[in-house]
Amino acid sequence: MTIRIASLAATAALLALTPAAFAADVPVSQPPVEAFVPEQASFDWTGFYVGVYGGYAWANADLEGFGDDDVEGGLAGGTIGYNQQFGNWVAGIEADGGWAGIEEEVAGVSVETQWTSTVRGRIGYAFDNFMIYGTGGAAIADIDVGAPVSDNDTRFGWTAGGGVEAALTDNISAKAEYLYMDFGDDDIGGTSVDLDAHTVKGGLNFRF
Repeated sequence: MTIRIASLAATAALLALTPAAFAADVPVSQPPVEAFVPEQASFDWTGFYVGVYGGYAWANADLEGFGDDDVEGGLAGGTIGYNQQFGNWVAGIEADGGWAGIEEEVAGVSVETQWTSTVRGRIGYAFDNFMIYGTGGAAIADIDVGAPVSDNDTRFGWTAGGGVEAALTDNISAKAEYLYMDFGDDDIGGTSVDLDAHTVKGGLNFRF
């Protein structure tokens, strides 16, 4: 009898241990691992670009002995430049130039500017594909005066301003820009001429 009881006890113990041993061999399910998706890189402004622009200029011409008056007219031309991005900061250099239809009479004397050009540095701050920037450098213009002797002069000066630019695609951006240009005071055809101008331009650039 004692042997039989001991045998039953051993059998019960064996049955109790069997589920635990079986459970130890069953693989434990793991939570699903989410696939790693890298963050999309922000827009990169680095590279060369060419473009076109159009706009308007409001200038003041001061002719010694004749007086001063406002002269104004349209602008159109082309642009070439290069940007290098450092984090959110963008540094670059840009040159532009083209036709100017700035023409008016000042106290009966004709004053005309047929073309303008600038070479400028640019410093901008980019918010992904949108950038604000300041710019400054050298300005050049052709100035014609009709009295007392008709003459013209290629005048060198300085310019400063700023603008905004937005990338529409990976290669095309649109910009709006303001520049102040000062061409100083110099003699043209026997008349001292002081000319400065405010310009507003819009343009499209193609990056490559």
